[in-house]
Amino acid sequence: SFPQAVEELAKRYGVRLPTREPSPAQKKEMTKREILFKINQTASEYFHDLLTKGREGEQGRKYLSERGIHKEILEEYRLGYCLESWNGLVKYLQGKKVPLEMAQELGLILPKKKEGFYDAFRGRIIFPIFDLHHRVVGFGGRQVGKGEPKYINSPESIIYHKGEVLYGLPVAKQWAPEKDCVIIVEGYFDLLTLHQYGLKHSVATLGTALTTQHVRILKRYTRNLITSFDADPAGVQASLRSLPLFLEEEVSGKTIILTIGEDPDSFLRKGKLEEFEQRVAEALP
Repeated sequence: SFPQAVEELAKRYGVRLPTREPSPAQKKEMTKREILFKINQTASEYFHDLLTKGREGEQGRKYLSERGIHKEILEEYRLGYCLESWNGLVKYLQGKKVPLEMAQELGLILPKKKEGFYDAFRGRIIFPIFDLHHRVVGFGGRQVGKGEPKYINSPESIIYHKGEVLYGLPVAKQWAPEKDCVIIVEGYFDLLTLHQYGLKHSVATLGTALTTQHVRILKRYTRNLITSFDADPAGVQASLRSLPLFLEEEVSGKTIILTIGEDPDSFLRKGKLEEFEQRVAEALP
């Protein structure tokens, strides 16, 4: 936000800002936001430790290995795992004295019909979603076994607005100016695979369509945006829907067309890195 940008620049250049006392309502919201960030961080540590340290995380580790995700990526993006258990996270949060109503507000746990709570992300690989300050604002979860829905995402909250957050942006913002472009993909695994193959100037939307705010955020780093959505009817429609946004924001919008049925993750895992890079270089306006 504008005030945050002013504070960041003032800190960077040693400028003292006049202090302004926040109102009681502002203080209350600031305090609540900090508590919510801490709850997400606590949950993220629980999920990550389950995946990386315990026997219970073996199924999650096996799944990621089958998807070709290297250990370095697993660590860098703080991936996690949630057990099939109904109350593993609930018990952990209780042990950490976390107010469960606030964890429910973040979508980490859900209320039972009568009383108490149960875990929302059971039996899933967990993708923590970071803001530009590397704070966890939400989570995505991918089903490991059979079952629907395949993916679930955190609901909107006062610290998480899907239309304003892009997965992988904290890394991509460092590479986008150098490459002078950003590749926009749909899924978590698409993004992780691109980064694993060195294409770190890429971001993913989070279970939502590309928004005007997404484009405005990205054009801080480059005005060349390239979509690489799934090669299916839904992906084609997503690319077409992004066209007016690019025109309105006066950025150069291009798209990569993959073989029907492919997505960036499957395409790269078939050893087609050079071909993908060629398609980026020759992306269609």
